Amino acid sequence: MHRAQHSLRFDLIPKLELHLHLEGSIPPAIILELINKYDHTLAKTLTIESLTKIFQFNDFTHFLELWAWKNTFIRETDDFTLIANSVAKHLRSQNIHYAEIFYSPADFAKTGIPLQDMTEAIYRGYSKVDGIKIQLIADLVRGSDPKQTYSMLDPLLELQHEGVIGIGLGGNEAKFPPGVYKATFQRARDMGLLTTVHAGEGAGPASIWEALRELHPHRIGHGVRAVEDPLLMTHLAEHQIPLEVCPLSNICTDIYSDYAQHPVRRIFDSGIPISINTDDPAMFQNSMAEEYAGLMDIHRFSALEIQQLTLTAVEHSFADEATKSALRTSIIQDPQWTSHFIA
Repeated sequence: MHRAQHSLRFDLIPKLELHLHLEGSIPPAIILELINKYDHTLAKTLTIESLTKIFQFNDFTHFLELWAWKNTFIRETDDFTLIANSVAKHLRSQNIHYAEIFYSPADFAKTGIPLQDMTEAIYRGYSKVDGIKIQLIADLVRGSDPKQTYSMLDPLLELQHEGVIGIGLGGNEAKFPPGVYKATFQRARDMGLLTTVHAGEGAGPASIWEALRELHPHRIGHGVRAVEDPLLMTHLAEHQIPLEVCPLSNICTDIYSDYAQHPVRRIFDSGIPISINTDDPAMFQNSMAEEYAGLMDIHRFSALEIQQLTLTAVEHSFADEATKSALRTSIIQDPQWTSHFIA
């Protein structure tokens, strides 16, 4: 997507991700392995190249449909271990030092895998990969039964030793408003779980206002359509509410027509704290290096501004202070910044 100019050099620097879905990050070879496991006939008709063509979306609704189709080939506990291990290895190969990864227990309720078993399987997979720290955010998924999401909180709190740090709310924001999950988010905060809500992606500023009013999240996932409401932009800047911005994702799902139309520069210049993320890199065929290259090539971000974005992500991550301190040091002192960008 922006490989020709700066992304090769951005491969070299330490990075982190705060908005990354486990099920949307599965390398294509692993998706094919899972399809072959459960539908050998279908697998015979597919290659990595043809699978890549399948994951080309007409719009956000089409993306959600393909997301659900892909998940039908994740059915057993061992599948989650395989996925988590492969995702962690892929992230580490890109010099991602820290990642907060969404996983969606509600999407797999029909498999009968208990929440604890699923989470432990994911932990087994990623914990075997050295050189990257991963923490988990349980995506409760809009449209799920509010009573079911509420009942998940106690088990999630007990799974903190498996890397669980909080809850999120993804899914179709235009169809499912967030207010029905108000009690779940209030109790989660009371329990010490951290919170983030997808809003301002598939729906406009009113969706962000409603998420803030009803759920009071620590961060907003996406949030880019805040630019349609000047009062909301002022509110986000004044209250320093972080947005998890995913530019190439928004283009792939046709929220914006191309990278030049994306409002990331305007949001950054407004003083709203933002992080840059890939969202579903296996489905969108993007990487953090390509995200940063797009900022530099298209939106004229300087190297120092991109370093600032990375440090902002550290500050608004859900990591403990010791982890944040180590990440700051690795980012500021990494020689690749000096040799390839800042000098």
